[in-house]
Amino acid sequence: MPQKSLTAEKVEELRSLRSQGVSIHGVAARLV
Repeated sequence: MPQKSLTAEKVEELRSLRSQGVSIHGVAARLV
């Protein structure tokens, strides 16, 4: 899978999480 695709998926996931009101800290913790 191209890195661009992975990044795009992360961006979409981040947008979805943000829409749900998830804090950026929680997202960062999940990525790590």
